[in-house]
Formats: sequence, C-alpha cells, structure tokens
Amino acid sequence: MTVRTLTAPAARHLHVFLGAGRVVVTTDPAATEVRVRIRSVRDTGPDAEAVEQALLMERDGTVQVDIRNARARTVDEPVRAHTRGGSVFNFHGGVNNTVFYDTVETMEIGSGGIRVDGNVTGAVVTMGTIASSEDQGVAVEVEMPAGGNVLANLGAADLGVHGALNSLTSTTGAGSVRVGSVEVARVTVVSGQVTLARVGELMQVSTTSGAVTVNCYEGHDDSRVSAISGAITVGVLPTASGSLDLETVTGAITTTGARHLRLAASTTIGHVHHG
Repeated sequence: MTVRTLTAPAARHLHVFLGAGRVVVTTDPAATEVRVRIRSVRDTGPDAEAVEQALLMERDGTVQVDIRNARARTVDEPVRAHTRGGSVFNFHGGVNNTVFYDTVETMEIGSGGIRVDGNVTGAVVTMGTIASSEDQGVAVEVEMPAGGNVLANLGAADLGVHGALNSLTSTTGAGSVRVGSVEVARVTVVSGQVTLARVGELMQVSTTSGAVTVNCYEGHDDSRVSAISGAITVGVLPTASGSLDLETVTGAITTTGARHLRLAASTTIGHVHHG
C-alpha cells in the first residue's frame, strides 16, 4: 500500500480529480482543518505510481488532489469499436461514446462467451469473480469542516459524502454518487446512481444511465433532475418552494409532497406518480 497525506488548517474547499477508484468525504462540525489521505491498494504498479505522482497541495483555502492518471484512461473522441487479438468490440451509448478502461494485456472469448445481465458499472472481473471496488484503483479519504465546498471530476470512481456540505459540483464517468446533506448540488453522471439524502436549496442532477433518489428536498429555487435511462424519486418537504422539473426517457417518476411546487414531470416509457 502506498500512502500520502496532507493537513491544511485553513482550508474549506476541496477540488479532487481522480481517474479511477473512490472518494470518501466525511464532514465534522467541530473540525477546523482539512485532512486528506490518498492510498493505493498495492505497493507497486500503476496505482502506486499514480499516488506517488499525484498533485496534493493547498492554496488560498482550497485543497487540490489530482490523480487523473490512476488506472482508467478517458477517451474524449467518439469511439465506435476497439480491436484486440482479432476480435472487435463495439461500444454503444453514453455521452459521445466515451469509454473508460484499464490497460488490457489479453482478452479471450471462449465457447462460454461473455454475458452481462443488467447494468455493470466500474466492475473488475477476475477469474469469473467481480472484484470489489475496495480492491481497485486509488482511494481518496477526506475529513473536512461541515459546510465546505467540494468540486469533483471523476473518471470511473464512486463518490460518497458523509455529513453536510454547502455545495457539491461533480462530474462522473462511471460510478455512484451518494451524499448526506448538501445545500446546492450540481451532479452529472454518465453511468451510475445518484442518491442525495437532503438538498437544502438547489439541485441540478443529470444521468445518462442510472436512477436518481432525493430523500428530502427543501429547496427554494428552480431545480431540475433528468435521466435518459433511470427512475427518479423525490421526497419534498412542505417548506420547499419554487419549481421542480423531472424528466426521464425510460423509467418511473415518483414524488412525495411535491404538489405545492411548480411541478413538471415527464417520462416516455414509465409511470408518473405524485403522492
């Protein structure tokens, strides 16, 4: 395991850029500093090198963690097919067919073939077993004061926030986003689920493939949640106001307590239910 740490006493903001792995942020009302720990599971290899070469610094109250070369590589141009060992693999869907993948030494398709039932996001298969994300990539673990601000740009990585943030702005290629409490949430995910336990003011959430769940919305602004393929579920408090626009192409839309808002909900394939 390769580990690096940073402590920033005056920081209130976090900017994290990660190619692959997971980010866990824990907030504490009593905390007066930001503490960051980045680690790789293995002592050697690309992940360990990524940790050693990572940018880890604090400037003007902002902690920056940049590990974009951890495992996954992003291909910005549209990708239609990938050839390996005489076989051609076609990729469809996503935004501009962006592909996130690790270095491939060999890939074999035997008589048993390859079969995927449902959605698989950021999984690593070793000898027929799906490995846990706990064993893959780079882990970024952050402790910071409650009410801080987080900017995250992630390739194939999960993001978890325990506690309360003032704002979260995140973009994820493949991975889930789970947040405890946030005042302003701007979240974009290509493939993965988004779960927000509480939103206090504004949310702008977009997924290409993945469900969105907001347990407690009490905002007072014009919020929007959209998905291409995925269900949308939002619970609204009576104190909320403003407008709420919910849209999905494939998936159900369910709201609770939202009838007093300026509410718009539409789905092409699925049901809309307002409780």
